[in-house]
Amino acid sequence: MASESYTAFVSGLQKEIADTLTSRPRKATEAYFTGKTITTDGGPIEITPAMAKQIYRYLVKNDYSDESDQITTAYHEAKEARTLAALPDDLKPHADQIFQIIDSVFSDAQLPKVDDGRKPKTIPLKETLGKRGFKNTGRAITRRLSIASSSIPTSWSANA
Repeated sequence: MASESYTAFVSGLQKEIADTLTSRPRKATEAYFTGKTITTDGGPIEITPAMAKQIYRYLVKNDYSDESDQITTAYHEAKEARTLAALPDDLKPHADQIFQIIDSVFSDAQLPKVDDGRKPKTIPLKETLGKRGFKNTGRAITRRLSIASSSIPTSWSANA
């Protein structure tokens, strides 16, 4: 579990990173995609309003953008797992560049996940019980208890 000061540090760092990235667009809208340039074998082409609408609808249809037109975590997870839904046929030849344009839209999901990385060490019980040092300690305790119980006067016994 992260300490409160570490959690505060991470939160502050993530906020600072997000503030630094404010110059990046935050909404994946048709207007954002329209006019962007992609390179093809035949030379650069500009994304038309019709292409921009296809990109936008692709994101909405696959839940890759939310109600406020921001890129969702589902998009980033699918991209990382290489399970993104296929683009419309007209856009497939330009898939790599279109995904680069989509990736240029800032989302909180792109922030690095920071955790403290410290996990509690657990030692399995069977592993501990089988160690020689543990067995020797157990024998020593048993021996001391038997010596102590044999030296108790009978007048102190539980029956008295």
